[in-house]
Amino acid sequence: MKKPALIIPLVLFGIVARCSAQQHKVKPEAQAAFDQGSKLPLGDAAELALYRKALDLDPDFPQAQQMYILAYVYGVQPHSGTDAEKAAARKKAQSDLAQSYEKSVKEHPKDAVYPWALGIMNEYEDPPRSVEYYKQAIAVDPNFGPAYDSLAITAEAQGKLDESSAYAKKAYEAWPDSVSIWRHYVGSFTVAGKNSELESVKNTILQGASKFPEEAVHMLGYVGGRSTDPEQARSIYELILQRFPRRIGGYTLLPLFNLDIKSDPQSAAQLADTVLKTVGESGSKDDIAETTKVWTPLSNYAKALVKARTQIAAGDSAAALATLDHVGTLARPVDKTPLKLASTSALDAMGQTAKAYADLTTFVATTPSKAAYTDLLRYASKLSKDKNQVDADVVTARLNASKPGKPFQLTDYATGKPVSLSDYKGHVVLVNFWYPECGPCRGEFPYLQMALDKYKDRGFVILAINGHSPEDEWVMPLIRGWGLGFTPLKGTEETMKDYGVKGFPGNFLYGADGRIYPMPSSVRPDSLEQFELQIEGLLMQAKEPPVKQQSSTRVTLQQLNVERGQ
Repeated sequence: MKKPALIIPLVLFGIVARCSAQQHKVKPEAQAAFDQGSKLPLGDAAELALYRKALDLDPDFPQAQQMYILAYVYGVQPHSGTDAEKAAARKKAQSDLAQSYEKSVKEHPKDAVYPWALGIMNEYEDPPRSVEYYKQAIAVDPNFGPAYDSLAITAEAQGKLDESSAYAKKAYEAWPDSVSIWRHYVGSFTVAGKNSELESVKNTILQGASKFPEEAVHMLGYVGGRSTDPEQARSIYELILQRFPRRIGGYTLLPLFNLDIKSDPQSAAQLADTVLKTVGESGSKDDIAETTKVWTPLSNYAKALVKARTQIAAGDSAAALATLDHVGTLARPVDKTPLKLASTSALDAMGQTAKAYADLTTFVATTPSKAAYTDLLRYASKLSKDKNQVDADVVTARLNASKPGKPFQLTDYATGKPVSLSDYKGHVVLVNFWYPECGPCRGEFPYLQMALDKYKDRGFVILAINGHSPEDEWVMPLIRGWGLGFTPLKGTEETMKDYGVKGFPGNFLYGADGRIYPMPSSVRPDSLEQFELQIEGLLMQAKEPPVKQQSSTRVTLQQLNVERGQ
């Protein structure tokens, strides 16, 4: 299913994200029209006509209702003009469509799909009203699974976690053959992100695998990605490889590759070749194409690491560097730390320890890991540098990678009082842009809270800026219901424009000096170590400024002070 561009209202992204498969038995001719439409560009007139055809053939087709709403609003929204003009066109389209559905509600009072669709339409502009429409749909049909499913998601966004779980269970009991309702039901057990809960969730997924084999693989991958225990995650991905070998294409096993590439590149190479061979023998044409695109570079990467290490051991480090240079560009989700460690190891073996140290210092400053820091200390020892000097050099490199801060003053939801970024001078601050119904935002909350629990006593704080004002009344209930220690602030369009926020979540990590420093684009188990090490570095930096400045650095502390007006 296509995903809308960023310019589409965020509720429409939600529409796509929660498209529910049908307990309702869709008429084959309606499904055929829908499938044709889903292959066309979003907003295309032909796409909209095909969704309309699907609904004419089968009005109770929920997925077609959702995509018709999305395509209708997107299709009439101008792709040029001012933001105000786009908003006005979108509002008119939504109003016209809402009137049409309100008419359908009156004409078909016993059909729950229409009030439910009105809930979908109101989710962005008036979230509380959407909840009332979902409840209206259930009043019409107490067995209408999509309405319970939608209520489960909105309850989670309001911090009503027990209520959300209850709705998710009702949705699944009402529509047990709906694959996405099953997915949301299983996902409701992973909200807290606790490793102890993930094992039981894994077993629940396996129980449903006979009914939903493809989605079971996706859900196992999701559960593996929620674990902060690498060995637990590894066992889950290896289970996918063993139990579902015909469904391992695409990015499914990339996290297992990332685990292997750090510990055993030979195993990573074998994994890549296994995926390519298995999918090549049994996959569809599209699966083979996607898997080849993803895993051929991964296979080359792993084999290059194995070869380069052998060349270094044999004393041919120049050849090792040439081997590593041929790896090429790797996609963002791939762990590139082993590649950097191998290249600096080759430089060190060639007698270019100073260059290896300089390269790795920059890398540690922006993409810290324990393994990289260990190698950095080893090179430092050869250069007669102690740990204090190493840390000072990392601070300088980190400063060079930083950017000026962007001050703001916003209202604290909890107190109603103004809060300024400058109030936290001397602290390490995460500025997190989010909104309650943003699924990816909620997905990273447990890991942000883990970091906050670990470092709050040392001066780390999280300022959580809500980017969607229609959900204002859900902010504090969510913060309390989730047990979050964030400081919730009411966002403004000006602040979001100032930070260039175009998608959620949006994270900006501030040092005690008021500058923005590099951090992972999102905080998940596979990036948690990097995030925490960056926080630790900035906390250390706040107490122990660099003891010296290298003449080759691009930015000096004096220049930074001038830039801040000090």
